[in-house]
Amino acid sequence: MKIMYKFKIALSGFIVAAFCFLLFSCAKMDDTYKDFVVPDGLIYVGKADPVKINSGKRRIKISWLRGTDQKATIARIYWNNRADSLNVPITTTRPQDTISVIINNLNEGSYSFQIFTYDNAQHSSIQVDALGVSYDVIYEKSLLNRVITDIKKGTDTAILTLLSVDASSLGTKFSYTNKNGVRIDTLVDRKAQTLQLPNMNKDTAFTYITMYKPVADCLDTFYSSAGKYPR
Repeated sequence: MKIMYKFKIALSGFIVAAFCFLLFSCAKMDDTYKDFVVPDGLIYVGKADPVKINSGKRRIKISWLRGTDQKATIARIYWNNRADSLNVPITTTRPQDTISVIINNLNEGSYSFQIFTYDNAQHSSIQVDALGVSYDVIYEKSLLNRVITDIKKGTDTAILTLLSVDASSLGTKFSYTNKNGVRIDTLVDRKAQTLQLPNMNKDTAFTYITMYKPVADCLDTFYSSAGKYPR
Protein backbone atom coordinates (compact mmCIF):
# COMPACT_ATOMS: atom_id res chain seq x y z
CA MET A 1 0.00 0.00 0.00
CA LYS A 2 2.85 2.39 0.87
CA ILE A 3 4.46 1.63 -2.48
CA MET A 4 1.23 2.40 -4.29
CA TYR A 5 0.79 5.61 -2.33
CA LYS A 6 4.34 6.74 -3.14
CA PHE A 7 3.71 5.91 -6.81
CA LYS A 8 0.58 8.09 -6.87
CA ILE A 9 2.45 10.98 -5.28
CA ALA A 10 5.30 10.64 -7.81
CA LEU A 11 2.82 10.49 -10.68
CA SER A 12 0.98 13.59 -9.45
CA GLY A 13 4.28 15.44 -9.18
CA PHE A 14 5.16 14.45 -12.74
CA ILE A 15 1.81 15.69 -14.06
CA VAL A 16 2.21 19.03 -12.29
CA ALA A 17 5.75 19.42 -13.64
CA ALA A 18 4.65 18.56 -17.15
CA PHE A 19 1.79 21.08 -16.95
CA CYS A 20 4.15 23.82 -15.76
CA PHE A 21 6.55 22.99 -18.58
CA LEU A 22 3.75 23.31 -21.15
CA LEU A 23 2.67 26.66 -19.70
CA PHE A 24 6.25 27.92 -19.83
CA SER A 25 6.69 26.68 -23.42
CA CYS A 26 3.45 28.36 -24.53
CA ALA A 27 4.53 31.60 -22.88
CA LYS A 28 7.86 31.47 -24.68
CA MET A 29 6.04 30.74 -27.97
CA ASP A 30 3.74 33.73 -27.39
CA ASP A 31 6.79 35.91 -26.79
CA THR A 32 8.33 34.66 -30.03
CA TYR A 33 5.30 35.42 -32.23
CA LYS A 34 3.72 38.39 -30.46
CA ASP A 35 5.42 40.88 -32.81
CA PHE A 36 3.69 39.25 -35.81
CA VAL A 37 0.16 39.34 -34.44
CA VAL A 38 -2.15 42.31 -35.07
CA PRO A 39 -3.77 43.04 -31.66
CA ASP A 40 -7.25 43.68 -33.06
CA GLY A 41 -7.02 41.06 -35.81
CA LEU A 42 -6.77 41.58 -39.56
CA ILE A 43 -9.49 43.52 -41.37
CA TYR A 44 -10.30 42.42 -44.90
CA VAL A 45 -12.61 44.19 -47.33
CA GLY A 46 -15.03 42.22 -49.50
CA LYS A 47 -13.30 41.17 -52.72
CA ALA A 48 -14.39 41.77 -56.32
CA ASP A 49 -16.54 38.73 -57.05
CA PRO A 50 -17.52 37.38 -59.48
CA VAL A 51 -15.24 39.09 -62.02
CA LYS A 52 -16.29 39.19 -65.69
CA ILE A 53 -13.89 39.96 -68.54
CA ASN A 54 -14.90 41.26 -71.97
CA SER A 55 -12.21 41.39 -74.63
CA GLY A 56 -12.15 44.08 -77.29
CA LYS A 57 -10.10 45.93 -79.90
CA ARG A 58 -7.13 47.35 -77.99
CA ARG A 59 -9.27 47.35 -74.84
CA ILE A 60 -10.61 45.08 -72.10
CA LYS A 61 -13.63 45.57 -69.86
CA ILE A 62 -13.53 44.34 -66.25
CA SER A 63 -16.70 44.17 -64.15
CA TRP A 64 -18.03 42.62 -60.95
CA LEU A 65 -20.98 42.92 -58.57
CA ARG A 66 -20.85 45.60 -55.86
CA GLY A 67 -21.52 42.98 -53.18
CA THR A 68 -22.79 43.34 -49.63
CA ASP A 69 -19.62 44.70 -47.99
CA GLN A 70 -20.32 48.44 -47.74
CA LYS A 71 -16.77 49.19 -46.54
CA ALA A 72 -15.33 48.98 -50.08
CA THR A 73 -15.01 52.47 -51.57
CA ILE A 74 -12.36 52.01 -54.27
CA ALA A 75 -10.80 49.24 -56.35
CA ARG A 76 -7.28 49.15 -57.74
CA ILE A 77 -6.47 47.05 -60.80
CA TYR A 78 -2.89 46.12 -61.69
CA TRP A 79 -1.48 44.62 -64.90
CA ASN A 80 1.86 44.29 -66.73
CA ASN A 81 3.46 42.84 -63.59
CA ARG A 82 2.01 45.77 -61.63
CA ALA A 83 3.84 48.31 -63.80
CA ASP A 84 0.41 49.72 -64.72
CA SER A 85 -2.59 50.33 -62.47
CA LEU A 86 -5.96 52.03 -62.41
CA ASN A 87 -8.20 53.17 -59.55
CA VAL A 88 -11.94 52.59 -59.86
CA PRO A 89 -14.23 54.48 -57.44
CA ILE A 90 -17.03 52.41 -55.91
CA THR A 91 -19.90 54.87 -55.42
CA THR A 92 -23.00 52.70 -55.55
CA THR A 93 -24.27 51.03 -52.40
CA ARG A 94 -26.66 48.47 -53.87
CA PRO A 95 -25.17 44.95 -53.74
CA GLN A 96 -26.73 43.98 -57.09
CA ASP A 97 -25.18 46.90 -58.99
CA THR A 98 -22.24 46.30 -61.32
CA ILE A 99 -18.87 48.01 -60.99
CA SER A 100 -17.11 48.19 -64.35
CA VAL A 101 -14.22 49.85 -66.11
CA ILE A 102 -12.77 49.67 -69.62
CA ILE A 103 -8.99 49.73 -69.89
CA ASN A 104 -8.07 51.31 -73.24
CA ASN A 105 -4.93 51.57 -75.36
CA LEU A 106 -3.81 48.00 -74.72
CA ASN A 107 -1.40 46.41 -77.14
CA GLU A 108 -2.62 43.20 -78.70
CA GLY A 109 -2.05 40.19 -76.46
CA SER A 110 -3.01 38.46 -73.22
CA TYR A 111 -3.17 40.28 -69.90
CA SER A 112 -3.17 39.15 -66.29
CA PHE A 113 -4.98 41.47 -63.89
CA GLN A 114 -4.82 41.65 -60.09
CA ILE A 115 -7.78 43.34 -58.42
CA PHE A 116 -7.98 44.67 -54.85
CA THR A 117 -10.75 46.59 -53.13
CA TYR A 118 -10.08 49.07 -50.30
CA ASP A 119 -12.00 50.87 -47.59
CA ASN A 120 -11.39 54.46 -46.46
CA ALA A 121 -8.76 53.28 -43.97
CA GLN A 122 -6.84 51.51 -46.77
CA HIS A 123 -7.68 48.02 -45.55
CA SER A 124 -7.66 45.79 -48.62
CA SER A 125 -9.37 42.68 -49.86
CA ILE A 126 -7.54 39.55 -50.84
CA GLN A 127 -6.15 39.53 -54.38
CA VAL A 128 -8.46 38.49 -57.20
CA ASP A 129 -6.85 37.37 -60.49
CA ALA A 130 -8.43 37.69 -63.93
CA LEU A 131 -7.22 37.03 -67.47
CA GLY A 132 -8.19 38.94 -70.62
CA VAL A 133 -7.17 39.36 -74.27
CA SER A 134 -6.83 42.51 -76.35
CA TYR A 135 -7.23 42.03 -80.12
CA ASP A 136 -5.94 44.17 -82.97
CA VAL A 137 -4.40 43.94 -86.46
CA ILE A 138 -2.72 40.55 -85.99
CA TYR A 139 -6.09 38.96 -85.32
CA GLU A 140 -7.85 40.99 -88.01
CA LYS A 141 -5.29 40.00 -90.66
CA SER A 142 -6.07 36.35 -89.96
CA LEU A 143 -9.75 36.75 -90.89
CA LEU A 144 -10.93 35.30 -94.19
CA ASN A 145 -13.58 36.86 -96.36
CA ARG A 146 -16.45 34.77 -97.69
CA VAL A 147 -15.56 32.55 -100.64
CA ILE A 148 -17.89 32.86 -103.65
CA THR A 149 -17.69 29.73 -105.78
CA ASP A 150 -20.14 30.75 -108.51
CA ILE A 151 -22.04 33.80 -109.81
CA LYS A 152 -25.00 33.48 -112.16
CA LYS A 153 -26.22 36.74 -113.70
CA GLY A 154 -29.78 37.29 -114.88
CA THR A 155 -31.35 40.42 -116.37
CA ASP A 156 -31.18 42.32 -113.07
CA THR A 157 -30.34 39.65 -110.49
CA ALA A 158 -27.12 37.99 -109.40
CA ILE A 159 -27.32 34.55 -107.77
CA LEU A 160 -24.26 33.72 -105.66
CA THR A 161 -23.07 30.34 -104.44
CA LEU A 162 -21.11 30.65 -101.20
CA LEU A 163 -18.96 28.62 -98.87
CA SER A 164 -19.78 28.74 -95.17
CA VAL A 165 -17.33 30.27 -92.68
CA ASP A 166 -16.33 29.36 -89.14
CA ALA A 167 -18.44 29.83 -86.03
CA SER A 168 -16.78 33.09 -84.94
CA SER A 169 -18.28 34.85 -87.98
CA LEU A 170 -21.36 37.04 -87.57
CA GLY A 171 -22.12 36.82 -91.27
CA THR A 172 -21.18 38.63 -94.47
CA LYS A 173 -22.48 41.99 -95.66
CA PHE A 174 -23.06 42.42 -99.41
CA SER A 175 -23.51 45.95 -100.77
CA TYR A 176 -24.54 47.24 -104.19
CA THR A 177 -26.47 50.04 -105.88
CA ASN A 178 -29.81 49.05 -107.41
CA LYS A 179 -31.46 50.36 -110.58
CA ASN A 180 -32.97 53.28 -108.66
CA GLY A 181 -29.58 54.44 -107.44
CA VAL A 182 -30.25 53.27 -103.87
CA ARG A 183 -27.51 51.56 -101.90
CA ILE A 184 -28.60 48.10 -100.72
CA ASP A 185 -26.89 46.30 -97.83
CA THR A 186 -27.72 42.61 -97.33
CA LEU A 187 -26.45 40.55 -94.39
CA VAL A 188 -26.22 36.82 -95.05
CA ASP A 189 -25.80 34.15 -92.37
CA ARG A 190 -22.44 32.40 -92.13
CA LYS A 191 -24.04 29.06 -93.07
CA ALA A 192 -26.00 30.29 -96.10
CA GLN A 193 -24.91 28.67 -99.35
CA THR A 194 -26.83 30.82 -101.84
CA LEU A 195 -27.78 34.50 -102.07
CA GLN A 196 -29.82 36.55 -104.53
CA LEU A 197 -29.05 40.21 -105.21
CA PRO A 198 -32.12 41.52 -107.08
CA ASN A 199 -32.85 44.74 -109.02
CA MET A 200 -29.18 45.32 -109.80
CA ASN A 201 -27.65 47.61 -112.36
CA LYS A 202 -26.42 46.03 -115.58
CA ASP A 203 -22.85 45.88 -114.31
CA THR A 204 -23.95 43.66 -111.37
CA ALA A 205 -21.16 45.18 -109.30
CA PHE A 206 -21.10 44.55 -105.55
CA THR A 207 -18.74 44.52 -102.57
CA TYR A 208 -18.72 42.18 -99.58
CA ILE A 209 -17.03 41.92 -96.21
CA THR A 210 -17.22 39.28 -93.47
CA MET A 211 -17.65 40.20 -89.80
CA TYR A 212 -16.20 38.33 -86.82
CA LYS A 213 -16.09 38.27 -83.04
CA PRO A 214 -13.25 36.22 -81.51
CA VAL A 215 -15.53 35.42 -78.55
CA ALA A 216 -19.29 35.86 -78.24
CA ASP A 217 -19.13 38.61 -75.59
CA CYS A 218 -16.38 40.61 -77.28
CA LEU A 219 -16.90 44.38 -77.12
CA ASP A 220 -16.04 44.97 -80.77
CA THR A 221 -16.65 43.52 -84.23
CA PHE A 222 -13.73 42.77 -86.55
CA TYR A 223 -13.74 42.72 -90.33
CA SER A 224 -11.98 40.76 -93.04
CA SER A 225 -10.47 42.47 -96.03
CA ALA A 226 -13.21 43.64 -98.38
CA GLY A 227 -13.92 41.84 -101.66
CA LYS A 228 -15.56 43.18 -104.81
CA TYR A 229 -17.09 41.96 -108.04
CA PRO A 230 -16.03 42.41 -110.72
CA ARG A 231 -12.48 42.60 -109.51
